[in-house]
Amino acid sequence: MNNWLNATESDRDLMYAASLIFDKRPELYKFFFHPDKPQLRYPCAKIKQLAKSMCSSDELLVRIALDVWCGNGGISFNEIYQKLDEETCGQIVLTIRYLCGDRTLEGYRPLKRDTPYQSAGQLKEDNF
Repeated sequence: MNNWLNATESDRDLMYAASLIFDKRPELYKFFFHPDKPQLRYPCAKIKQLAKSMCSSDELLVRIALDVWCGNGGISFNEIYQKLDEETCGQIVLTIRYLCGDRTLEGYRPLKRDTPYQSAGQLKEDNF
């Protein structure tokens, strides 16, 4: 994971959630996040555009991570089970459990958003 010095607790939680999503594809994690700042590497629209050149499952993982980070991935539920292998689909379920506060997960930290979700999406999208 990135070593962001000025990351909020919410940034760290969402970064951890993205690491669960990208568990089998660490290169996507590096593509997604800025290496030094708690923000995306590129604006959301550019990330989605670049992801279109990836295989359909990698593109979907990037869009799921965008939905987690800022609500701008535009995924539909049926894509998850139609395009992803069983193990990766399980990682997505694990990510959702983590974000919902499942205390049975190893390394659990309760997710505390610094801002309400509706405004956090805009803040995260603009912070690139």
